[in-house]
Amino acid sequence: MKHLNKAAILASVVAVATPAMADDWTGFYIGAHGGYGEVSGGGADNSDFLGGVQAGYNYDFGGWVLGAEVDYSFDNRSFGASTMDDTWSLKGKVGYAFNDTMVYGTVGGVRGGIASGGTTTYDNGYIYGVGVEQRLASNWSVAGEILQTRFDSFGGGADVKDTKAVLKVNYRF
Repeated sequence: MKHLNKAAILASVVAVATPAMADDWTGFYIGAHGGYGEVSGGGADNSDFLGGVQAGYNYDFGGWVLGAEVDYSFDNRSFGASTMDDTWSLKGKVGYAFNDTMVYGTVGGVRGGIASGGTTTYDNGYIYGVGVEQRLASNWSVAGEILQTRFDSFGGGADVKDTKAVLKVNYRF
């Protein structure tokens, strides 16, 4: 009986100490991302690695999830005589959560810079894509996204297209 009580107490402590997964996706998050992408424009293209940071908020409506995210990607992919500099994006997200997995689409606006001849030109464009996010623990998740960014007549010149695949790690509050 004495060992049974100790076992019951130990089981209770372990059950209380084990973090439970969150019931929904509601809340703020911050994280980092890295990936690989191809940028093209003006008849030239190049593929290379990129990285950045993101922050956002999701609200779970009982399966359907709406969210917003801002991200910054630092870049140094050259194509022709130009180099893709940093990009900022503000995206909306609509998804559906299957317990700890969320599948979503995203669309928004982007501001990017392209350096050429010692001058950096900035322009606005749009971004869209799809993703899947997996909750690993109550506060941690990983996500993968395929994104397409378009700048029509960048700086009054060529159309620029940026296609990338990114892996994200997020900490949720």
